[in-house]
Amino acid sequence: MTRFRLVLPDLVLLLLCQSLFATTTYYVGSCHAGAYETINAAVAAAATGSSILICPGTYAEQIIISKQITLHGMSFNGASGAVVAVPAAGLSNESSLYFGQIAPQIEVLADGVTISNIAVDGTAGSSNCPSTWGYVGIMFAGGSSGTVNQVLVHNQNCTSDGYGFLAENGAGTKQTVLIEASSVRGISYAGIIGYSGETPSTLSANVENNDVSAGQWGILEAGTAGMVSQNRVGPTREGIYAYSALDTISGNTIVDSAEGVLVIQGQPTITGNTIVNATSDGIGANGGGQITSNHISNTPIGMSINSNTVTVQGNHITNASQFGISFQCQSPTVSGNFISDTPLGITNVLGSYTGTNTFLNVPTVRSTGSC
Repeated sequence: MTRFRLVLPDLVLLLLCQSLFATTTYYVGSCHAGAYETINAAVAAAATGSSILICPGTYAEQIIISKQITLHGMSFNGASGAVVAVPAAGLSNESSLYFGQIAPQIEVLADGVTISNIAVDGTAGSSNCPSTWGYVGIMFAGGSSGTVNQVLVHNQNCTSDGYGFLAENGAGTKQTVLIEASSVRGISYAGIIGYSGETPSTLSANVENNDVSAGQWGILEAGTAGMVSQNRVGPTREGIYAYSALDTISGNTIVDSAEGVLVIQGQPTITGNTIVNATSDGIGANGGGQITSNHISNTPIGMSINSNTVTVQGNHITNASQFGISFQCQSPTVSGNFISDTPLGITNVLGSYTGTNTFLNVPTVRSTGSC
């Protein structure tokens, strides 16, 4: 009897802790008994740390998430298609560090939010097209963090300033946003934007394994840390555009852009990317630490390097209609590259350059150009 009295309080305490920390699941739509009719209603009712499962169907609402939850589109009767659409009354404007104001279809204001397996459709007509400067499918506002996985964001194009994803953070705690395995298409301006106006950066915006096409920028990283890797980008004007503290731009495939990768600031490692059919530069680098093992083909210019601190090694450049690499009269470290099928191999090269590269079917291997 004494032993039972000692164990019972421990058992009660264990059950109480399990109850306090148990994850609750909420449902939205017509496929589950007791489900909420709208996503917003479920978000309002959900406890922090809960999951909201959304039945297949279209939900015309603007969603604001201010607590840690998981939002997941569920499958039912062989169908998987939870779609967030622009409501008939349009979208309200929210504050943005990058834009000043923007109209988000889904806005995240909390840490640790996960959004997966849904579609965000920006299709809108004259009556409900946002009147602000721009609108965006999913926005992680300053002070928020989380993960987007297997999400389709598309048709943000009823104005010329439509955006797929926006992640931003200002002064304060460093945040991390991961956008992965998702699709961004039918976007009038930029597919994915990461922004931090702080030095050092307070945002790691990791963009991995996505399919992205957009009217102007595929992926823009402005003042952010993190990585851009294994994405398929294009058609777009600028494939990957960085003026930031990015760590790596790696393993991406960029097709049918004006410029494949353009680094304005920062020292990222640019490695293992495949760039095809750019109408200007394959890679342009005013910054950039290491540019290695990239494959560039069918462009006017393979690379344009405007920095003394860049190392360019082991890259393959083929069928550049103008030239393989321009040194821009700088002194980058350039060696071990393979350049073929171009009228001019390397140009704007200082007389002191002594690096060794391999050239095939290149009538003029080296030129001082304007230097």
